[in-house]
Amino acid sequence: MQKLTVVLGTIAEDVAKERAGLQRRYEAAMADAAFSLNALEDPNVATARPAVVDGLSKSLDRYARRISELDQQIAFFDDIHASVQRFMQDNEIDMAAQG
Repeated sequence: MQKLTVVLGTIAEDVAKERAGLQRRYEAAMADAAFSLNALEDPNVATARPAVVDGLSKSLDRYARRISELDQQIAFFDDIHASVQRFMQDNEIDMAAQG
């Protein structure tokens, strides 16, 4: 049971790290999109490109979908971890004794 708990913890940690990284990229893309959109709306800015805003919009959509998937995975691993803990308590399994 200890190995299962360790493996589940490692996987959950990896998923949480991926989510945190995606969240940072999402927030950066959001800021870039806002800046680019403002540039598009400003007639004094000659460098504004609609393709940049479109690309950022697509990136934001992909990031949001993946973050949602990762949230579901985190909830799944939390449920599994809770089930393992309940199983251990119900069967009076001591993790310290297994080490």
